Amino acid sequence: MAAQFEKLLEMLDEEQLERFVMAYSDHAFVTVRSARREGRKGQSQNGVDVSAVLHERGFVGYQAKAYKRTKLISAVIDAEIAKAHNFSPPLEYFTIVTLNTRTRPLQEHARKQLLHGKKNRIEVLGG
Repeated sequence: MAAQFEKLLEMLDEEQLERFVMAYSDHAFVTVRSARREGRKGQSQNGVDVSAVLHERGFVGYQAKAYKRTKLISAVIDAEIAKAHNFSPPLEYFTIVTLNTRTRPLQEHARKQLLHGKKNRIEVLGG
């Protein structure tokens, strides 16, 4: 079953991944404000493709990276975090969602980064 699900995820493009992230956020958490997409393709979104207000976490942002041939690397994570610092209102948590296989070094790198001076507010979710 998990292998079939991963194959389905691999077929998603950037827009479809954003819609998947919205559905995930709304079903995995208790929301105060349902997830919504930020802007349109080509518009500056300050590193946030999808935002939501979660009961236990507050204002959260998601960056969707539908990379299929490109690897997610720490420099991309750092660039997206830098953009997310300019998102308004300020985020309490920031998650980068990728179609790449997640790796422990990338997850550790993300967790060590600060979001508005706070630790353990950034994570990477992937296949």
